[in-house]
Amino acid sequence: MLTQGSLLITFSNFLAGDICPAGYYCPRGSSHPLPCKLGQYCPHAALAEPVGNCTAGYYCNDSSTVPDQFDCPIGHYCPSGTGIPVPCPQGKFSNTIKNTELADCRDCTAGSFCAGTGNFAPTKECAANYYCPGGQSTATPGEYLCTAGHFCKVGTPQPVRCENGTFQNEPGKSSCKTCPEGYYCDATNAAVVNATLCPPGHYCPSGTGDYRDFPCRERK
Repeated sequence: MLTQGSLLITFSNFLAGDICPAGYYCPRGSSHPLPCKLGQYCPHAALAEPVGNCTAGYYCNDSSTVPDQFDCPIGHYCPSGTGIPVPCPQGKFSNTIKNTELADCRDCTAGSFCAGTGNFAPTKECAANYYCPGGQSTATPGEYLCTAGHFCKVGTPQPVRCENGTFQNEPGKSSCKTCPEGYYCDATNAAVVNATLCPPGHYCPSGTGDYRDFPCRERK
């Protein structure tokens, strides 16, 4: 690597007609060496142009002498000819090096979110009252407010159906309501948004799931 002092000597020598150094190129008629172009490499002295692009999975600064000068870092990807690593976009992350394309950045883990760019891991779990399928960039994604008939605690990837004997008639909740006395809430086959009136011949104490569990006794 050239130090500031050696660079001054190189430039001084060049002005006296010396050979263009490695890491630089000198087109015809140059008055001084030009730093190798970002994303390309200049492997040896006396080059009129950079030799070619940096290898995919690596990046090359403006003094690179090999096509694999620097490993592409985690949270980024580097196509062929990369001078500055490209950060994985929001909602994605990567915990591996030498990525070559956007597809190497993974969707943020379900139940979590990836804020900002260049993430090497999910930022945090999704907030309560919301659910986060893969690829979210915020803890409170507006399009994924917890649905009625379900509840969503912290880190929920999909809405969870309220249990038998409970219901939820409001969206965006982290818990369910107990079915009131005189009603039943059977969530066996479908989410319960509203409690159902107990039918004749049965009684329904608070928290009833299946009304058939509570038949009225016949009078003798």
